[in-house]
Amino acid sequence: MHSTLYGWTLQGLSHPASQALAQSSWSEGQVWESGTISVSEPDELIVSASSITGGVAVALQFGDGSGWSDWIDGWRWRSPRSHLPDRSAGWVECKIDTILLRRPVTLLRARVEQTSLQSLILSGSKSANPHSVKDHDGPIDPVLVDVPFRSQMDANPDISLRICGPTCLAMVLEACGTNVGTEEMAKECYDAEEDIYGNWSRMVAVAGENGVWGWASRFNGLGAIASHARSGGLAVLSIAFEGGALSGAALERTDGHLVVLKGVDADGDVICNDPSFGDNRGDSVVYQRDEFLKAWLGHGGVGILFAKQ
Repeated sequence: MHSTLYGWTLQGLSHPASQALAQSSWSEGQVWESGTISVSEPDELIVSASSITGGVAVALQFGDGSGWSDWIDGWRWRSPRSHLPDRSAGWVECKIDTILLRRPVTLLRARVEQTSLQSLILSGSKSANPHSVKDHDGPIDPVLVDVPFRSQMDANPDISLRICGPTCLAMVLEACGTNVGTEEMAKECYDAEEDIYGNWSRMVAVAGENGVWGWASRFNGLGAIASHARSGGLAVLSIAFEGGALSGAALERTDGHLVVLKGVDADGDVICNDPSFGDNRGDSVVYQRDEFLKAWLGHGGVGILFAKQ
């Protein structure tokens, strides 16, 4: 799995991924259109946008050198439903967390209607096998970041089994100095259109409103995540596994679950805050590296990276 970041940050702001970003500037309330940028025929895009108060609508258009797709409704945050479609026949189709490209695309442009946009990042991924569990990193030096633990099971039983994402985000924000109640966080992250709480882009948007940068991408190993942790960054990883495949986990199996990665120990095993535990056993739980990588990379290798603004 190979991912490349494309996008823009507000002039004068230093985003942790700024080495991959071309800077531009826009004014509050403005409709802004990017120039054309080249992309490397990705199979999918993940949209991550940060703003201060929401009200962001992102339209995207794709080209292949011979023509352009229709403009599509790429992503919205606290913005009315767009009149644009969520797909362009033969070109692109929007899913819950991703935008799927149906043909080789080499060009991209964005149009943004916004009130307080800080950054727009598009993670483009291309892989013949998006669920490969091959670990592309060798030994990783130990690293550990301080993240307070929360259990999703402490929330209202009506939602507790569904809010691993908001619980992880609440842990991340608390580590960055902002304390938000778990159920309040769940309310902010809830995607009413899809009836889910774990929408990656919505988690990034909520973090942005609380002073924390975020961007979602796919990875092919723990190396980049560990490097991010050494620089003081935090990460939430998306995993799935069948019965008993992750030793020591509170869940017997899961089709999709989010955990906070705290670090890697001296044996190379993975240290997590896992909100599915109903008690403090989920605080700094250690998972065997091989098993964890199968659960993570086998589920697409998605990581949501965060850093205090």
